[in-house]
Amino acid sequence: MPNHIHLIFDLLPENKGVGKIMQSVKGISAKRCNLLLGKTGNFWQDESYDRWIRDDIELYYFIKYILLNPVNAGLVKDLKEWEYTFCNPNFLVL
Repeated sequence: MPNHIHLIFDLLPENKGVGKIMQSVKGISAKRCNLLLGKTGNFWQDESYDRWIRDDIELYYFIKYILLNPVNAGLVKDLKEWEYTFCNPNFLVL
């Protein structure tokens, strides 16, 4: 999406927590995006929304929501047209 991202990931046993993971993701990507855009300063908003996915059914609906987000926003007509989706191809059949 042009103004936000969606991530689904599985926490490894030795993880440092979602907060630390997102801090790393935001920090590294902010530096990279600012470099590409020729800008400095804050790139991401401070807050983020996170949620534990409890089972396979909930996972399915979150993946479906994320894959259809650019379609629902009117950016593409078909989810396969959105070039910025990085997903297991098996999930592209909803």
